[in-house]
Amino acid sequence: MSTPIFIYKINDFYGKVKKRPNGFSFKNYKYMSQKNYSLLAGIIFLLVSLIHLSRIIFGWSAVMAGWSIPIWINWTGLAGAGFMSWQGLKLGKK
Repeated sequence: MSTPIFIYKINDFYGKVKKRPNGFSFKNYKYMSQKNYSLLAGIIFLLVSLIHLSRIIFGWSAVMAGWSIPIWINWTGLAGAGFMSWQGLKLGKK
């Protein structure tokens, strides 16, 4: 019983990936630490919460697909983004 030709091609493909002929390796990369990731996420959520707060203060209108978005949605967005920002910044300090 012979092995079908497509099995050889799949094995050749995986062999090329494992060998990495160009010398590429993930060992050369430095990953972001959990502290830096939490700090960055906290800053991004802080910016989002400031946008929600500015819409509440200045009364900006927001329309999506012809539907006027009420201000109370920004209050929930402010609470959610503010909480996530607080948690991210708190974890970023550790």
